[in-house]
Amino acid sequence: MESLQKKVRYVWFTKTVGAGLIGGIIAGIIALHSTIVPVWSPIPIVLCMLVVSLLVPPIRYRAWRFAVDEDGVTIKHGVVRRRETYVPIDRIQHIDINRGVLEQAVGLASIMIHTAGSRRSNLLLPGLRPQRANELRSRILSLREENRSDESLSEASDVIRGDTV
Repeated sequence: MESLQKKVRYVWFTKTVGAGLIGGIIAGIIALHSTIVPVWSPIPIVLCMLVVSLLVPPIRYRAWRFAVDEDGVTIKHGVVRRRETYVPIDRIQHIDINRGVLEQAVGLASIMIHTAGSRRSNLLLPGLRPQRANELRSRILSLREENRSDESLSEASDVIRGDTV
């Protein structure tokens, strides 16, 4: 299985720090307008988020793995709750390549795999070099087309033999 690019840790760190700062600002506004909440209360919130943002991205990075083969796409991830997701090639509808502002800044891209189905039908694969993201999209889509043409040939031979389709 492949791992993500190490630079994805910077993206995750920045997002976590941003969330911590927003939480700190909200707590600060509440503290300023409250007689119950102490004025210094945002400081522990910001410090906790800073510690979390330093610890979690490296651990999260080590937990992410993915593989693409002729049968489907497998993604393994999760720190506290480990998750393994497998999507068969024939269930893939289309694939988007995304490059947000933070990803662009560090030279990364993400792939969003849209699948047939309603429950959690999108699969995100973050932290890829843009070239690798394009390669994976092309490979997955070509595997999907090969799978569809194989199924068409199989159905055609069933019809010729008189089997039901």
